[in-house]
Amino acid sequence: MPRDAPFVLGPFTVDARGRLRPTDDGPLPAFSLCWRGCTVEVALRQGDAAADVAVMALRAGAGRVPSTATGGSIGRAAVFAALAGMPGLLPPGWRVLLLPDHRLELTAEAGLAMPATVAELLCAVTGFLLAAAPYLDLFGEAGVETAGREDGGRVNTCPG
Repeated sequence: MPRDAPFVLGPFTVDARGRLRPTDDGPLPAFSLCWRGCTVEVALRQGDAAADVAVMALRAGAGRVPSTATGGSIGRAAVFAALAGMPGLLPPGWRVLLLPDHRLELTAEAGLAMPATVAELLCAVTGFLLAAAPYLDLFGEAGVETAGREDGGRVNTCPG
């Protein structure tokens, strides 16, 4: 690490051991990634300052409910049936949101001890992705349209 640590790197203050902490006055640290055809957004915000814990908010765009305009009425019924049973299946604190434009979002929050290394941050995000996989599979089996299925020619890219 540079000898003049701590230093500011984007929305983080980096200490002499390379650990990250969100800056007090800067923008909220956030990034997005693409996984299994879904855009996943990750944002950190201040949590329990006394316990030195940040809150990591995660949102995965799970896809879109099929439209009746394209003959998706059968698929819609299966998706809505899957959604009806979802609250009892999700881990505590997780939610599935049906947005006005018929997109589905899977959301969760997790605590992250601060300061955190990049590896700790990435492990927490990876844990969410792995835990979300069965729910995304369930949505896919029910007929939720994801960008990954619609844009078969786009490999390793985020939708949009």
